[in-house]
Amino acid sequence: LFLKNVSIQDALDIILISLSFLIAYSVRDYLNSVYQGTRILSLYPLRSYLNLLPIVCFLWIAAMQMVSAYRPFRGRNTLSVLADIGKAGILALVLFAAYAYLFKLHYLSRTFIVTVFTVTTLILMIERFSVLRLILLIRKKGFNYRYVLIVGTGPRAQNFIEILHQHPEWGFHIVGLVDKMPELIGQSVKGHNVIGTLGDIPSI
Repeated sequence: LFLKNVSIQDALDIILISLSFLIAYSVRDYLNSVYQGTRILSLYPLRSYLNLLPIVCFLWIAAMQMVSAYRPFRGRNTLSVLADIGKAGILALVLFAAYAYLFKLHYLSRTFIVTVFTVTTLILMIERFSVLRLILLIRKKGFNYRYVLIVGTGPRAQNFIEILHQHPEWGFHIVGLVDKMPELIGQSVKGHNVIGTLGDIPSI
């Protein structure tokens, strides 16, 4: 139901979630060896938990789709993107806890599960942050832009131009404006020329 469109991003996330699962097991196993004799529950061998990995991956992808974490990066700031990962992590953990309770997975250590979802959240945040930095670098080189034709020259159009000027990291390039009044052609609005009328839109 949730896995409607498998993309490169989905595949990368599944790889990172799987990697996080293995890292979390190693961290939890290390803690168990360090704090032997304490109340920390011992772990079974890794193979005993591998059957849970597809469930964890599915719940993570589903949670990210539910919180709209796969929205395009364009037009969003870094905090918004990372916040989506945080919300997805909490939701995925709650869903997995419900699954574990429903199927009575008593052999699972709570600290192991928390470690899995904490490590996964951090790694996915690092991945998203790195992608955003890479996109910003690419745009500084003049690539990965979307071209925008603004219809109208009034206050709302001018306000929109100012917003795009304030956020070059969004990657929008204004090619010009069109207006219903032919006499405005050639005039400059906020540094951008009026290049035609409404009727010129198809040819532009």
